[in-house]
Amino acid sequence: MTDRLQLLKEKGYKLTKQRREILRALEEGTPLAAEDILAKINVKCRINLSTIYRNLNILLKNGLIRKISTLGQADCYELVDPDCRHSLACLGCGNTIGFSHCHFDQIVQELEEQTGYEIRGHALELFGRCPACRDGHSS
Repeated sequence: MTDRLQLLKEKGYKLTKQRREILRALEEGTPLAAEDILAKINVKCRINLSTIYRNLNILLKNGLIRKISTLGQADCYELVDPDCRHSLACLGCGNTIGFSHCHFDQIVQELEEQTGYEIRGHALELFGRCPACRDGHSS
């Protein structure tokens, strides 16, 4: 977390208790909706949902987190992994799991050569049905 906080400080942002707590909540590894972040950190510091969203936007803008949009579910947020990070989202129950095994390096290199962009990362989100939903065992 210290690298992320240092980056914010270098860009002129204050290292508020709210920002620290949002990052701490996301460090647990599970993608969280803004409401879930609020529930987790409201015990430690009084904060409202608009403050959560304002800070999430700052973290997004600075490339420290990414937004995961799933069909019919609230957007979730997770820390950006220096290695590529991808997710599988269940269309039935909405559960999302992450994975980092990736073979996109060749595609990234080709895109850089074709476009002149310096690509610093990518995200892949796959949608489907988890085993429980597929087998009809999800509640």
